[in-house]
Amino acid sequence: MTRWLPLILLTFFLTACSSQADREPTLAQAYTGPVSLQVRDELAARAELVATLKHGERIDIIGQRRRFYKVRTSTGAVGWVDGRQLLTTSDMDALQTLAERAAKAPSQGRATVFEPLNVHSAPNRQAPSFFQIAPDAQADVIAYERHPRVPFVAPEFIPAPPVRPTRKKAKKLEFPPPPP
Repeated sequence: MTRWLPLILLTFFLTACSSQADREPTLAQAYTGPVSLQVRDELAARAELVATLKHGERIDIIGQRRRFYKVRTSTGAVGWVDGRQLLTTSDMDALQTLAERAAKAPSQGRATVFEPLNVHSAPNRQAPSFFQIAPDAQADVIAYERHPRVPFVAPEFIPAPPVRPTRKKAKKLEFPPPPP
């Protein structure tokens, strides 16, 4: 028994030191919205590029600062991205449903694109653009809808902590009330 004790202790020590214990917990899951999304090491425009993701890749959200999210990719790379460039699971499902409906819909006509045209995930210029039609390319027009201009609201992946109501202190009267 005593000759097996060092081997048992070594095995226990090695399993306790696994790299999985260092990982930050996943707070939420998201999908990349644009055609390509750069994941940066820090929250600076010139920070080192950690990874480049393609549209629709699933990522884990592990932190947040203002509108930026700290993410972990499927390869294990960790970095920061702009939250306005991420899609929720329901957004991805809606895009897939739209693609299936568009594939079955009859063409209303053909259109020519004179300059690069971005296809967005929502009817807003700030929404993630997941496809670009090249200049002089033709596209089938499936439908036409008009939408009012509204500000783009990025999805919230991590709910904000509840705000505690503050108690108002009763004001002390400087003068006593008048006698009855």
